Amino acid sequence: MLLLNSGQTQSVDRIAAAVWPSEGPKNPENQIAICVHGIRRKFAGRGMPESLVRTDPGGYSADVAPDLVDTGRILALTATAAELDRAGLVEEAAHRYRQALALWRGPLLQGLDVPALAPESRWWAEKRVDVVEQLARLELALGRSREVLSDLTALVAEHPLRENLQRLLITALYHSGRRADALHAYFVAQRDLRAGAGIDPSSELRRLHSDILNDVTPSVLAVA
Repeated sequence: MLLLNSGQTQSVDRIAAAVWPSEGPKNPENQIAICVHGIRRKFAGRGMPESLVRTDPGGYSADVAPDLVDTGRILALTATAAELDRAGLVEEAAHRYRQALALWRGPLLQGLDVPALAPESRWWAEKRVDVVEQLARLELALGRSREVLSDLTALVAEHPLRENLQRLLITALYHSGRRADALHAYFVAQRDLRAGAGIDPSSELRRLHSDILNDVTPSVLAVA
């Protein structure tokens, strides 16, 4: 909680509600103080000042530079990537997105059942999908359609109603010389959208299907 909200005081009550969502100790302040002491010792053992975790009125905070936390580094890298993308520096933008993705080692807070932090976990899961989408679009623009197929196939299986992923996968299949597979992927997308959301594919997805049927090479950058 402290690292995800660096610089912001987390009240003892909020920390207690997260650590003990059902029934906590009679004196959570003491238990939390013991935990904070342990955290400070962990920091000190890695050569960092114990003062990184501050005792504030009513709670605690962590004063940690963003580049020392994976989440902060990811946000900085993706912001830089977006700027490079807007400037037309495709290779450089793709490189930054790759660096950001390399920092993910699994879902955020994996193994921790903390309802209070569930929104944070969902937000970061969505952020990762966004980063994969943007990287796939740029890799396609760089002619690396085969390199993105594995990630896109896996994400489409997880998010069958996300049309942008469907468009990217279909485009990547076509640019990889797999026209029949691209057409099949469209029909799978159509089926999933109708079954899962009761809607037909968007005009953009239908136009992509029509282009592939007519062997009109779809633009990769237009997929974003």
